[in-house]
Amino acid sequence: MSDHESKKTKSNFPWKEVLAFLGVIIAAYIGFLGVRSQAEIPIQATQTAEAKFTSEAQTSIVLTPSTTITPSATSTVEGLKSNLLSKNCINSTSWFSLDNEQGDKCLPLDKYGIFANDDGLTLSSINNSSERIRHGIFMPIEKGTQIRLKLSISDLYTPANNDLANLSLGIISRSSFNLETDTLLIYQKESSQKGYPIFIKKTEMGGLESYLSQNGEYSEYTKNTVQEILLDVSDANQLTIYIDGSPVIQVVVPFQDKVFWIGYRLSTSCRVNAEISELQIQTQ
Repeated sequence: MSDHESKKTKSNFPWKEVLAFLGVIIAAYIGFLGVRSQAEIPIQATQTAEAKFTSEAQTSIVLTPSTTITPSATSTVEGLKSNLLSKNCINSTSWFSLDNEQGDKCLPLDKYGIFANDDGLTLSSINNSSERIRHGIFMPIEKGTQIRLKLSISDLYTPANNDLANLSLGIISRSSFNLETDTLLIYQKESSQKGYPIFIKKTEMGGLESYLSQNGEYSEYTKNTVQEILLDVSDANQLTIYIDGSPVIQVVVPFQDKVFWIGYRLSTSCRVNAEISELQIQTQ
C-alpha cells in the first residue's frame, strides 16, 4: 500500500462521531454526579450533626459530676443524735436535770427558765431569792463525740461586786460533777461596775489563770454576738473547745463517765438571758 493510500485510510476514521459520543457520555456522567451529590450532601450533613450530637452527649455524660444526694430536713447523718430538743420539749430519755426533775417524755424545766426550741435552748432566769441558784441539764456522751452549737447572750447582769452571774457549758465527769472547779467554757459577769465586761473563763472560781487570754489580752464576750462553738472529744482522753474556729481550751479528760453540761449560776438579783441554737451532737 502506497503512502497516499495509507493516509487516505486514516483520514476516513470517524473521529468526530467518536468524540461526540464520548462528550455525551461524559456530560451524562457529570450530570449523574451532580444529582448524587445533591442527595448525599444533606444525608452526610445530618449524619455529621447526629455524630456530633452523640459525641457531645457522651462527653457531657462523662464530664457531669456524680450526683450528690443532699439529706432532707428529716433525715439523720450517721452518728448524729436526733430528737434531743424540740419545741417545748427537752427529751427526758437523753437529758438529765441537775435537780433530778422527772418527766415521762420531756423534762419540766420552765420554772427554772430553761425552755426548749427546735435544736436549741433558751435560758432566761432572774434570781429573786436570797440564795445562790444553779440550774442546768446534762447528757452522757460517748468517746469520739463532737458537739456543735451557736451561742448568743443578750443579758448577763450582776448587781453587786463579787456576786456571780454566769453561763457555762462543757464536758465534765458525772461522778465528780464539781461545777466550780471543773474545766468548762464559762461566760461570767463578776461586777456591777458600768462597762465591766463579760469575761470568758475556764473555771468560775480561781485566779487569773482561769481567764482565757489571747496575745496577752483577756478574752471578753460582747452581748448579742453569735459565737460558733465546737466541743471536740474525738480523742477519748482530750477535750478541745473552739470558738469561731479557733481553739481556746485544750484539757485532758481521762474519765470515762463524760457528760455534756449546759447551765447557769446566779447570785441574788442576778439574771441571764441566752440562746443556744443549731445544737448537733455527733459520735464518730
